[in-house]
Amino acid sequence: MFEVKIIIVSLLVLDFWFNEAKEITLLRNLLIKINRKPFNCTYCLSFWIGIIISVISLNPVYLLIPLVFKVLNK
Repeated sequence: MFEVKIIIVSLLVLDFWFNEAKEITLLRNLLIKINRKPFNCTYCLSFWIGIIISVISLNPVYLLIPLVFKVLNK
């Protein structure tokens, strides 16, 4: 159950980063400064977040984050 909570929170953070952060002035300036591939591509960022969380927790379930995010984002 804990894995599902982490996946949901990471999906919400990713959704906020790509949809709502552009409206906030401070985050808009941050997005302009770090306009690099892992941070401006939804699939790339969700892939790396899934890799990082799965390596930290040693649980391969988190590798599903980019797949779930891709399905939800369509």
